[in-house]
Amino acid sequence: MIIHKQGQILDVNAATERLFGYSASELVGQSVLLLTHPASRSLILERIQQPIDVPFEALARTKSGDALTVEVQGKSILYQGRWARVVGIRDITQRKTAEQNVQLAAQRQQVLAEIALRIRQTLELPEILNTTVVEVRRYLLSDRVFIVSYEPRTAEIQIVAAAMAPEWHTNLEALLQNAHYRSWLLTTPATLSCEQTEILDPHLRQVYEAHHIQSCLLIPIHHQPQGKCFLLGVHQCDKQREWQPHERAFLEQLAIQVAIALQQAELYQKLAALNANLEQQVTERTEQLQQKMRELEELNHLKDIFLHAVSHDLRTPVLGTLMVINHLLHSDTGDTIPVPRSTLSCIQQSQQRQLHLIETLLHIHVDQPPSLSLAIAPMSLAVLVNEILTDLQPLLQKNNATVKLQISPTLPLVRADPNQLRRVYENLLTNALKHNHPGLIITLTAEVQGDNIYCTVRDNGVGIHPDQRSRLFDLYYRGSESHHRTGIGLGLYLCRQIITAHGGEIGVEESQVQGATFWFRIPLASTT
Repeated sequence: MIIHKQGQILDVNAATERLFGYSASELVGQSVLLLTHPASRSLILERIQQPIDVPFEALARTKSGDALTVEVQGKSILYQGRWARVVGIRDITQRKTAEQNVQLAAQRQQVLAEIALRIRQTLELPEILNTTVVEVRRYLLSDRVFIVSYEPRTAEIQIVAAAMAPEWHTNLEALLQNAHYRSWLLTTPATLSCEQTEILDPHLRQVYEAHHIQSCLLIPIHHQPQGKCFLLGVHQCDKQREWQPHERAFLEQLAIQVAIALQQAELYQKLAALNANLEQQVTERTEQLQQKMRELEELNHLKDIFLHAVSHDLRTPVLGTLMVINHLLHSDTGDTIPVPRSTLSCIQQSQQRQLHLIETLLHIHVDQPPSLSLAIAPMSLAVLVNEILTDLQPLLQKNNATVKLQISPTLPLVRADPNQLRRVYENLLTNALKHNHPGLIITLTAEVQGDNIYCTVRDNGVGIHPDQRSRLFDLYYRGSESHHRTGIGLGLYLCRQIITAHGGEIGVEESQVQGATFWFRIPLASTT
C-alpha cells in the first residue's frame, strides 16, 4: 500500500518494500514513477492528474528492474490533516502469465487444427508435403523448412519439399550428399534441436557454416515403419535460436497429422491406379466398339449416298432429253412427228453423257484410288463453252438464268480432253442453277496466266458458307444446308479429279461476300 500526494510518495507499508525491493526510506519523498514501468508511465500520469476509484491494470518495475503486472486501486483520504491518495497494489503477474499461456495454447491448437485441415484436404502427396513446409515456415518464422524422404531398403534419400527465404536459399540436395550431415540426419531417433556452437564434429560444423545453419530442429514423421520414412527439418540462418518447448510440441503434433495424411494419400493413389487401369480397359473396349459402329455407319452412309447419286445426279441429262421430247410432242398433234437431225443428235449426246456418268460412278467405287483416262488434244476453249451453253439452253431457260460469256475466241488453244472438260463446265453450271433461285446471272471468263488458262464461273446467288468451302470438293459432300437439294456434291469431286488429271488446279474464292466464284487452271497447248 502506498500513500501519495500528487504522485509524491508520503508513506508505504512493509508489503510494498517486499514487492519492489526498496526500503521505506528510499521511497518516501520519491515520485510514484520510480515504481512505474516505462510502458505504463503515461497511464500513471493520467491517473495522478485525474484520479479514479475504479481498479485498473498497469506495469510496475522493481528495484532490480523486473517487470510486474499489477492491479491498482486508489481512494482519497485525509492523511495527517490533508487530502491524499491511498493506493492498493496487487501483484497479478503469475495470473496474467497463466492466462496468456492458456490463450497461447488455445491459439496454437487452433492454428494446428487449421494447418492439419489444409494438409488433409488433399489426397495428392506432393501437395501435402508442399503445404506442410509452407505452413511450418509461416508459423515458426524460420528461414528454411524442408522434408526428406528416405528409403531404408535402397538407402535412397532426397528432398521432397522445401520452403526457403530468398536470402537463405541453398542447395539442399548438395547438403544431403555430405556424408557427415547425412549420417547425423538419419540417426535421429526423435526430435533433435542443436545449434552450431553445440556441434563437436569439426566436419559437421564446417557443413553448418557453409550452408549458414545457425540452429537446426529435426522432427521425424512416422510413416510406414517398414517402408519409406520422412523427416521434417527446420533451419534458422540469421541468428542462433533456442527452440521453445511449445514449438517442438507443435511440430510433433503436426507430424502425426502429416503421417496420417500421407497414409491416406498412399491408399488413394493405389485406389486411383486400380480405377485408372479399369477405366483404361473400359475405354479401350468402348473405343473398339465405337470404331466398329463408325465403320458400319460409314458403310451405310456410303451406300445411301451412292444410291442417292444414281437416283439424282443423273437427272441433268435425262431432264435435257425430256425437254426436247416434250417440245416435239407439243409442237405437232399428228401420229407422226418429224424430228430434225440436230434434235436427234442432241438426244444422242445427252444419252451418251448419261451413260458416261453411270460408268464414272461405277469407276469411282471400283478403283481405289480412282483414276481418269484422258484423250488430250489441242482445242479451243471458246468453241467448247459455246457448245455446252447450246446444249444446256433448255435448262437455262427453265431456271430463267442469264449467262454472260466473256471468253475471247482468240485465246490460245489449251491441252485438254474436250469430253472431260465439258463435264467440268456442266457440273459447275448445273450446281449454280440447283443451289440458287431462278433469275440467276452467271458470268464465264478465261484469261492467259503464264503457261495456263485461268477460267472462272461466277454467279450472283446466295454464295457459300465459309465453313463449307474447305470440303466442297470432297466425295459426296453436300453441306449442312443442302438436305432439300437433289445433288450430293459428286459433281465437284469429279471436277477436281478431271482438272488434277490435266495437271491443273481448281478452287473457290474465299473472300467473296455475295455469290460464288469457282476457278480452275489448265495448261496451254504449247506447254510440254
